[in-house]
Amino acid sequence: MKKVPVLSCIFLAFAAFSIITACVVNGDKNEITAPTIRKLSDKNVSISFNSLSGMSYANIFRQRCDDDDKFESIKETVNIGQVIPSDAGNLTNSFNFIDEFVESGVYYRYFVRYYKDNYYSYTGYSPAITLTAGVGEANLTAKNDDDTSSDKAASTYHNNKVEDSYTLELTKSITVPVSADDTKFTDLYYVISNGTNVKPYRFAEADETTGIVDSGRKTNDLRIFLLDSFLGKAIYVEGIIAVKKTQNETTPDKTNPYYTSYYWTKPIGIEITLNETYRDASGKNQTNQGSAIKNEIVVPKIDDRTNNFDYNPSTKLIAPTRNLLTADDGALLDISPL
Repeated sequence: MKKVPVLSCIFLAFAAFSIITACVVNGDKNEITAPTIRKLSDKNVSISFNSLSGMSYANIFRQRCDDDDKFESIKETVNIGQVIPSDAGNLTNSFNFIDEFVESGVYYRYFVRYYKDNYYSYTGYSPAITLTAGVGEANLTAKNDDDTSSDKAASTYHNNKVEDSYTLELTKSITVPVSADDTKFTDLYYVISNGTNVKPYRFAEADETTGIVDSGRKTNDLRIFLLDSFLGKAIYVEGIIAVKKTQNETTPDKTNPYYTSYYWTKPIGIEITLNETYRDASGKNQTNQGSAIKNEIVVPKIDDRTNNFDYNPSTKLIAPTRNLLTADDGALLDISPL
């Protein structure tokens, strides 16, 4: 079966968007209203929207049209970020999300997706807006060995069956975008699909001064790094994103955030090569290095090598509970497309 990268869906506009345009235009936490927008400057946009009773979080979607403000031809639809309330039982009346990564001279509009009780609810569209001094959309930049820019990141999958070690190593350095405010893009995540679900997995942190993640950064053993549903089968490393976080405070000493905003870059595509170590039929170690495998890898499950008579815990390969690895503060990041 031909595989279609899941993240490519982020950049498509669907006919199903027509169902989103129905919305309630005045109301409280039980009603869904379209977001309002305003220019903070010629560089960035403020997107404000109401809270929804019982919501867990909300994603901010941005549509782009290069031609006019009627959006008859939509170039792309992107999930650009998320807000998470600190207390779902005590919600603020509204949220404010800042989009500071836009192109000049094109048209944007926004809508919001709420997550509540395992279901999504959508708002209508905001009005269109265009800016004159945008810094560009949030893209990662990969660097080749000669320091030239590359349109794709690169990693090596170390599949070491002899030492029981399975890791991804970054083989091109990556630079994160420069933010106009005091917040920074910090954590880098591999975006991995098992064909059904797409999950981000944190693996590195950008340098605070340069914004660079150097090549050579490795993950922990992927058998612990990934969820059970991603092990023992072909999975796909769709790309890499970076995330920045802003806390929205209610007290002067900034100790009581009532919601947190997350903004992520567009995913950068990735090329993966294989470094494989194994034992042949005669028991000799063999290596297979540098094979191009596109973005598909297979990470084996962890074997339980104990038996019913072995009660010594030290003989067991213990993995921590495989919760979804998320932001540095434990927040679940939902990067799924519409």
